[in-house]
Formats: sequence, C-alpha cells, structure tokens
Amino acid sequence: DDDDDDDGDDDDVGGSGDDDEPEEDEEDAETEVAAGIDSETNDSSEEAPQLPRRLAVAWFVYCNATKALPEDVDLPLECVRTCWHFSNVAPLERAIKARSQRVFAGDAELALSLARLPLEKLSLHGEWSAKHSAAVLRGRRSWRASFRASPSPPAAELWSASSEWLEQTIRLPLLPAALARQLRQQLLTEARAAHRAGSPPADVYVRWAALARLHSLSELREMPPLLEAAARLGPLAHPPDDAADAERLLKALRVCKLGERQFPADVRLGCLKLQLLLAKAGLTPSDGASGPPSGLALLAPLQREFDQALRWQVDAAGVEASAPTWQLRLEMALALADPDADAKQVLALWRQASDSLQRHGNDLKVRVADWLVGALPLGRCRPLRHALLSVPPTPPGVYAAFVRQEEAACAAAATANGVKAVPAELAGLYEAALAEHPAGVQLWIQWARVHLQLADFKGAASVHRRALKALPEELHAELVAAYQRALHTRGPSEIL
Repeated sequence: DDDDDDDGDDDDVGGSGDDDEPEEDEEDAETEVAAGIDSETNDSSEEAPQLPRRLAVAWFVYCNATKALPEDVDLPLECVRTCWHFSNVAPLERAIKARSQRVFAGDAELALSLARLPLEKLSLHGEWSAKHSAAVLRGRRSWRASFRASPSPPAAELWSASSEWLEQTIRLPLLPAALARQLRQQLLTEARAAHRAGSPPADVYVRWAALARLHSLSELREMPPLLEAAARLGPLAHPPDDAADAERLLKALRVCKLGERQFPADVRLGCLKLQLLLAKAGLTPSDGASGPPSGLALLAPLQREFDQALRWQVDAAGVEASAPTWQLRLEMALALADPDADAKQVLALWRQASDSLQRHGNDLKVRVADWLVGALPLGRCRPLRHALLSVPPTPPGVYAAFVRQEEAACAAAATANGVKAVPAELAGLYEAALAEHPAGVQLWIQWARVHLQLADFKGAASVHRRALKALPEELHAELVAAYQRALHTRGPSEIL
C-alpha cells in the first residue's frame, strides 16, 4: 500500500536551535494527570472515583447536575473551569474530565475543548515555560483518552478535531521547536492510522499532505490555516528548492491521491493536489523543451486534472461548489501570465469560468479587472475591458477598477493641459455603472464629484437632478446632504 512512505517523518519542523527549551518529562506529566482516576478500565459512568472525602459533596452535586442535564456538553467544561478557582481540587477536576469522556464518548467538540483546557488555564502572554509544555502534553494525552473512550473505529469528526487541535497548537508563536516536532509527528501518525482504519474525513488528508510538503515551522506559521491554504494559491505551489524538497512534494502528492480515492469531489483536497502538481510542473521539461516550461505553459499539463476535478465537484454538489477551483485556476494564470502577451488568453479563461459558474463567478470578474488595471497601461487596457463589461452582470468592483484608472489619467491630463471636460471613456464607464446599479447614492455623488473637480458645475447639477429622479424618495435627504458636502470639498472622489 502506498500510504507507508508518505509523511516525511524525518523532516525538521521549525529547524534547529530550540531543542534546549525546557520540556516536562512525559512520565512526570502522566503522573500528574492520572492520579486517582483510572479512566481506561472504568467504563461505568455511575461508579464513583476514588476522591478525598472533602470532595464527595462536590462530586455528588456534579453527578446530579449531569443527570438533570444529560445532553449538556458544556456543563462538564464549565465545572472544570470552576475548579480552577479553588485550591486542592485537582482530583475532582480529573474525575469530571474522565467521566465526561466516557459519557460523551466520540463527541468531537467535547474532546477538542478538553484538549484545549490545560493551556486555557495558563496565560499565553510573556515567555513560554515548562508549565506550558506540560499543558500541551496533557492536552495530547487528553486526545488519547478521548480516542480510547470512543467507539471503534473513531468517528471521522474525532479525527478531524484532533488534527485541527494539533495544527492550531503547532502554530502557537512561542511553542518550542522540539515540541512542535512531536506534535507534527503525532498528526502524521494519526492521519496514517485514520487512513488505515478507513474513517478519516477529507480535511485530515489535506493537513497530512500539506504538512508532508512543508519542512519548517516558520513556513507553516506564515501561511493561513492549512484548510484555507489548500485552496488558495501560495507557497504550496512553489517549485521545490532542492532534492529533499522534491521528495517531500512527491510524498504530499501520494497523500492527495490516497484522499482522492475516498473524496474525489472534495474541493480543498482537489485544489491542494493542483497546487502540488503546479509545483511539480515547474521542475519537469515538457514538449521536448530543454528546460522547465514557463508562463502559461506551466498550466498545460494540469488541464486534464482541472477538468476532472471540476466535473467531480459539479456532479457532487452543483456548479457553485466548483467556484474555488475556478478561482485557483484563474489565480494560477494571473500569476504566470505575461500581461503583454497573454492578456487575451487570461480573458478567454475567465470567460470559460464565467460561462460555467454563471451568477457565481462575479468575484472572478473583479479579480481579472484588477489584474488588467494593475498590469497594463490605460491604452492597452481600454480595448480589453470590453470583454468583461459586455457580459452582464458586472459587479460594482469591476467598474471601480476601470474608473480608478481613467480618473488617474484624467487628473494627470487636467494638471498638465488644463482639461475642463470629462473624457468620453470615463463618462461611458459611469453611465454604464449607473445603468446597472442605479440605486447607489454614493455612485451618483461620485459621478457628480468628477464634474466638480473639473469646475463643471452645470454637469454636476445635471447628475444631481437625474439622481433625484432615479432614487427612491427615502434616499433624497441622504443624496442632498452628500451633494452639499461635495460642493464644499471638491476633493478626490472615492470611487464606488
């Protein structure tokens, strides 16, 4: 089975240099959390634990409260937090935790909350101490107890919550590198165990593959959460730096393929695989070339994979589900394209996405408009923007991008040549925007501001009169007040 060599176990998360950070010995920490309670062998939630006599009444009250509210998962958590306000009640706190793990066996949210409690009890401000490391280890053992108490095999939600906790803990800014390596190894080990048990959700494969790709703690901490990073173009798509990095990339791809067998339509898993394939394409010569492909040619080997992922996603959950994959595909094209040579290809790809996504593709349209404005001068951008504006609906953000570019040119021309008339191209954009979005007070005011900045008071008054006719009466007071302010300021307009 190809899941045996897929984790990069020897990768150094966080690098070296922090191994001397103080860590609590696991045997000592185990003694601290296990005293007085045998949660592995005592399966009866009604059997009283061995508690000091002084805690018997508190335990009696707790048991009766849970009988009265048997489905209240928050009750044991709040009772544990209440224990923190008293001294010498650690046995009671441990008993509450152990009982809740048995009563709510397999409850992922409870297991996650219990694992977070030890660190929650401490302040994370200031320096990291041995107590913080011990709290993390107790959280890790809390997960083991939750897994032991859960039905076999553990529910998918439990694997997911455990991997979430491990990732969040690894990301703690002050966490020592040695402890981060332990937690990373636990996440990889649990992911393999979940895969062999046949019960992990897709997000476990996503975290497994992403961590197999990364090799340093700083890389992980600079990225968004892995479930977000999987669908967002970023470092996971960068070509490998060396042979060891290339090997990690191949391991990550193998993990993605394992997950794909069970979750072929999962968007995050599919997007992560596509990012990894892009990274791999940056290494591999194609079409007989002497070196790796560049620019949009890098996307050619991914065409079949993209098409297959989109089909699976649409078949499983409808067109809207494929939007993140189209977003990733477009972002890859924008990152790789030469604006001078590839602008029309980018627009063709956007049109393909727009036709597929229909009303769900507005964000892509805004993104392409921003790219055109940022990558091309006005003279090159004008003939290309028609491809976007001619396909309704057009979100305000698209008009905003093109208007900003036209206004910048208009302001420069007015300063240099004393231009006193609104350019036809700018007027056309505002009129098109108002035709499609006539109910926006701010849009009307901004159009009036353009005239005021050129001292065209007649044109501004005309825009104001049209706005009064177009807007509902309840917005007239807002319009008039904003227009009066514009008359007095005549500063740079805030587009859309």
